[in-house]
Amino acid sequence: SLGSLAGGGGGGGGRRPPSLGSAATVQARGYWHSASLQKFFNNKDHKKFCPACGKPSTLLLEVCSACNAALGDADIRPTGRDPVVEAIVGGAAARGGFEELHRCFETMVLRHRYPSGRIHLLAVPKSTCYDIRQLRRKHVPLLRVLRSRGMDCLRAELGLPSSAPDPAAVVGFSYPSDFNQLHMHLVVPPFSSLALFAHHVFYQYAEVERELEKRGIVRPHAIAIGIEGEEDRGGPRLLDAPR
Repeated sequence: SLGSLAGGGGGGGGRRPPSLGSAATVQARGYWHSASLQKFFNNKDHKKFCPACGKPSTLLLEVCSACNAALGDADIRPTGRDPVVEAIVGGAAARGGFEELHRCFETMVLRHRYPSGRIHLLAVPKSTCYDIRQLRRKHVPLLRVLRSRGMDCLRAELGLPSSAPDPAAVVGFSYPSDFNQLHMHLVVPPFSSLALFAHHVFYQYAEVERELEKRGIVRPHAIAIGIEGEEDRGGPRLLDAPR
């Protein structure tokens, strides 16, 4: 079932979220109600784990963004040790299949263990930041660094010289997120799945930067289950144009 969403961040699993009629349901994606299990879950402590490939997914998704397998409430399990957080604080053995391509004082770039395209990288800040709802205007320079480091690694992966234009790729963020640390997706087509880019859970880089510069926060998209993107409704194109 699609379940019912209600507001709240990463609060305790025993606390009942606001009613479905409240304004908080528009502003947050923290809780998931499973009618079949008759329980509430929060996205920080629980994920849907794909029965086919094992990828953790946000509770809102019904299709795995790596292999397109169906996800249901029976696939909800405790998050456990988050592999992206472990990649920041742990050694090579702790990265859970996320290969490190770059590390500096502020950022890391990882090769995604569960790619949605030909090449799928994650650019990650090393400072603590749960998701895009914690971002503010002051973080725009950091996001630009993340994008730049990610593009540098994409060029290397594609065998392009460092002076080459930015390769065509989908660049953006998931909210709610599959992992408990902010991460920027950089995905080169062809895509193995479009589930990652569903408009209600995917925020293109240009949109996030624009929202932060204009409003100082990122406003959540309306909840609408499906994979239709902004491009289908005459909005921005999914692929970043080469620069």
